Amino acid sequence: MKNQDRSISYYREDPHWSKTLYVCGLPRSGKSTLKSILGSCELVESLEEPFDLTLLAQKGSCFPSNTNMYQSYLDSFMASMENSFSELSMGRNYNFREQDKSYIYNIKSKQQVNDAHEISRRRDLLHLNADKSKVFLIVFNDVEISLNLITEKVPNPTIIFLNRDPFRVAQEIATKGWLSDTNLSSQADLTPAYNLIRSSGNRVIYVPHLVDEQNVDLFLSLDNENRSILYAYLQEKLFRSTLANITKPILEIMFDDLMGKTRKIANQLFDSLDLKPTDITEKNIRLLEEQKEPIFSNGGFRIDRGLAGYLSTLGVSLNEEY
Repeated sequence: MKNQDRSISYYREDPHWSKTLYVCGLPRSGKSTLKSILGSCELVESLEEPFDLTLLAQKGSCFPSNTNMYQSYLDSFMASMENSFSELSMGRNYNFREQDKSYIYNIKSKQQVNDAHEISRRRDLLHLNADKSKVFLIVFNDVEISLNLITEKVPNPTIIFLNRDPFRVAQEIATKGWLSDTNLSSQADLTPAYNLIRSSGNRVIYVPHLVDEQNVDLFLSLDNENRSILYAYLQEKLFRSTLANITKPILEIMFDDLMGKTRKIANQLFDSLDLKPTDITEKNIRLLEEQKEPIFSNGGFRIDRGLAGYLSTLGVSLNEEY
């Protein structure tokens, strides 16, 4: 137990990297795109949507007044951060995925991978201790409500907020059918971010935690498009309230700027974060510049009156038909 205590203390007080970047935002707001750009830097180790870290942070945030419980989760979070960083820096966890053809692969050079594989795991800590110039970049899925906990002990945290119009986000979510009955009934792996609900007729469906108990019936009554609108605006509301309580540095990037002025935004980010682009950076930027933003028509969405009435209580005004 004493050795374990020393290990946790070491994780908490002496991280191996020099700077921590957290990328947050609504779904479809450019988080993976930004990761592909910044992650191309040789000093950056990037991790996308780590389920274990998210779960630890969210559980830990449930105990703000219980000092021992909160500290226990914080220690576990930092230990998991260290483990993920070590795996990434040693080339043992590539964390690659392709998402709807919108995610540009970002890989280490062959030389980087070869160098990482030549290092013995028994020398990992010595190697990482010798070079603390690395930057750890983590992309969180959707809105991370635990920003206070995840930024508490990491070195030099900066939150990068990708900002996109919630209605445009809703259009893409609806197009992909993420909140359709079919999708929400078949994906048990959506938990713990979704609650299992049994509605009339023994229908089984997973409802996002963002939808409070009073509005579950409203959510179930909506079609795919209107559910997407509700979800996007609830995410926006939660994120704004979460960011308002954060004292750590926040960089806000508009989605339209990222997609329309990719090179300019990338250069500004590299300068502000004191990083240097690479050949892979240039390749990714060129690929992004060739992509076309989906063109949405103004028609096709009919806003449910019950939804419009509820959103009006949140200060959101939507026309009955788009």
